[in-house]
Amino acid sequence: MKRFVMILVLALVMIVPVMAQDATEVPTEAVQAAPDLPLGCNVGILSQVFSSFSAALEDLSLTADQAAGLADAMEGLMSDTKVACSGGATTLPEGALDYSQIEQARLDDGGYVLGSPDAPITIVEFSDFLCPHCQEYEPVIEQFVRDYVATGQARLEYRMFPVIDAQLSVLTAVMVECADTINPGSFWDAHAAMFELLSLQRYNTLTPFRFAARAGLDFDALSECVAITSPQITVDAALGDSVGVTGTPAVRMRLGDGELVPVEYEGTVYDRGGVSYDILAAVTEAAQ
Repeated sequence: MKRFVMILVLALVMIVPVMAQDATEVPTEAVQAAPDLPLGCNVGILSQVFSSFSAALEDLSLTADQAAGLADAMEGLMSDTKVACSGGATTLPEGALDYSQIEQARLDDGGYVLGSPDAPITIVEFSDFLCPHCQEYEPVIEQFVRDYVATGQARLEYRMFPVIDAQLSVLTAVMVECADTINPGSFWDAHAAMFELLSLQRYNTLTPFRFAARAGLDFDALSECVAITSPQITVDAALGDSVGVTGTPAVRMRLGDGELVPVEYEGTVYDRGGVSYDILAAVTEAAQ
């Protein structure tokens, strides 16, 4: 099993460039290699993926569970690629939020914000895409966005905070950030796509390819962006540290242009874990 994991990690290192910190812009040549294909239809890279896996696994004896897991991963990649090549940019569930109908912005420090700037309260979520509790908490946040952010009563500020894995938590965050770099205005859709993807299957070597297909991105452009992006997650993590965040999900609030503080309602402070929808609704209504 250990050898199997090592091969998967090696394949990831070979395929996805290591993130560098000495550049900030995506090269103009990082464009879709086959412009006649829909974005996300990365069929050209599939042959490289298959070749890489074949070469790595041809002399490896897998257990039945390992073989089934690998088959599931490959099946997921093929399914997402098929949808992308059919013209579908994502495979989000029916009824997913239409973020294009909600005002979006970035703060001076790069933080991603959803909702009207005139809203009296901002709910700030610190989260890790790899965190199972964060994945479970997303329906609460989505309902809050539907009821209070989309209606102009509150804003949602999303902050990426790595807790699960020092490398992969950063990598998944940077991939979502890169989706917005390559396709401005797509952060929230990419954010939803990454959460949906990782809730279906744990991160594995094929996750970057599946994310590219789901987010409607050329994989080569995504790889180049990941390699040169100075990640927003470092800014967000520093902010979280400054307000006492130690795990995810964590929620803070800001009234108007005030300081970032723990959520408090009727004398109770909610400074650990995800705050329930009822409390989020109550503090929002109290702020109106």
